[in-house]
Order: sequence, then C-alpha cells, then structure tokens
Amino acid sequence: MSEELRPCPFCGETVSLDYSELPNKKHWYITCDCCGMMYQAVVCQRKDTKTDWNNRPIEDALNARIAQLEAELATLKSENVNLSKKVTDYEKELRQSYKLDATSTAAGRSVRDE
Repeated sequence: MSEELRPCPFCGETVSLDYSELPNKKHWYITCDCCGMMYQAVVCQRKDTKTDWNNRPIEDALNARIAQLEAELATLKSENVNLSKKVTDYEKELRQSYKLDATSTAAGRSVRDE
C-alpha cells in the first residue's frame, strides 16, 4: 500500500519521491516538481521519508482550527438570519401597533372634537 505524498508546503504543487545510490544503500528524498524544494529524512528509508514528509502538525492544527471557525461562522450566520427575521417581524408588529394607536387616537380626537 503506497501512501500518497502531500503537496509542497511552499508552493502547493506536486512532489516526487526519488533516491540516489550510496554505498550499500539507497538515499531517499522528496523534491518539489515546481519550486525545486528538497526534503531528505534523517533516516533514509522510503517509508520513513514519506511519513516524515506527510507529518505536518502545525499545518494540520491550523486546518483543524480553520474548520472549527468556519463551523462557528456558519452557526452565527444562521443565528443572524433568525435574529434578522425576528427583528423584521417585531418591526412589522410595532408598525401595525403604531397604526392602530394612531387610528384610535385619531378616532378619539374626532369624537372629542365634535
């Protein structure tokens, strides 16, 4: 089973896993296909190089925080829509009440004026 490599953290493009022959072993490294950034693990085995490359705790933590904030924003937007509807309904109710008050006041004046 081959673990897929994450894109380059600097430019976001694809990367390649390659090796060079050293005496008695292969030296594995990852190179960005776009910007040329190169990564080599301390332990130069293929599996370890890929695992180390894909391990980005700060990036993962930031992505998790972004997802959390986006969820909170969606909740706030939903609450805002609900509050806006309540405010609109309340404004209509106040206007209707004001019209009724104005009508009853006007009716009261006309009765008193006569």
